[in-house]
Amino acid sequence: RFLPVPVSLIDYRAARPLEEILITETERALEARGIKAELTPRARFLVHLRETLRAPRLAEAFAAAAGTTAERIGDWIEEDGRRAYAAGWRFLKEQGIESPQALVEEKAEPLARALAAVRDAGFHGLVFLIDELSEFLLSKPDAAHRNDDARTLQLLGETADHAPLWIVAAVQESIEASGDIASPT
Repeated sequence: RFLPVPVSLIDYRAARPLEEILITETERALEARGIKAELTPRARFLVHLRETLRAPRLAEAFAAAAGTTAERIGDWIEEDGRRAYAAGWRFLKEQGIESPQALVEEKAEPLARALAAVRDAGFHGLVFLIDELSEFLLSKPDAAHRNDDARTLQLLGETADHAPLWIVAAVQESIEASGDIASPT
C-alpha cells in the first residue's frame, strides 16, 4: 500500500525548490487522509513556536503583537500558518530567541522524515506522480536553481534504490535539454 502524491508543477513558481514542493505535497497527501504530519520547515517551525509560546509571558507578548489573545494563539496559528510563520520569526528575533537550527537540514533529511511519516501512517511507501517536470526545470531562473533541483532528482533516484519510493514524472523533453544539467557521457 503506497501513498500516491500527485505533484502538478504548474501550480508552483519556478523559484521554489523541487525538494520543498515534494515535501509540501507529501504533507498535504497525508493531511487529506486525516493524518497530521509536520514535514515542511514551516510546519516544523510552527510546532517550535507553539512550544515556545507555552511560556505565559511570551504568549501574552506574541498575542499582543499578533492582534489576538493568549488563549487563541493555537487557533490563530492554525487558521493562518503563513502569517503565523512570518510573525513568529519576527517575534523570536525581537525577543532575542534563537530560531531552531533544526530547520537547516541536510538534503536527505526531509525525504527521510517524509518516508518515516508515510510508514508511520500505515503505508508501505511513497509514489511521487510529478507532472510538467521538464517545463518546471526550463522555467528556473538560473543554472544554480536547476542544478539544485537536479540534485533533488538524483537523491530521489538514489533513495529509491533502497527505500519504498517510486517516482513517475511526465517530461516533454529530456531532462538534460532542460538547462545546464550535465548529461551522462
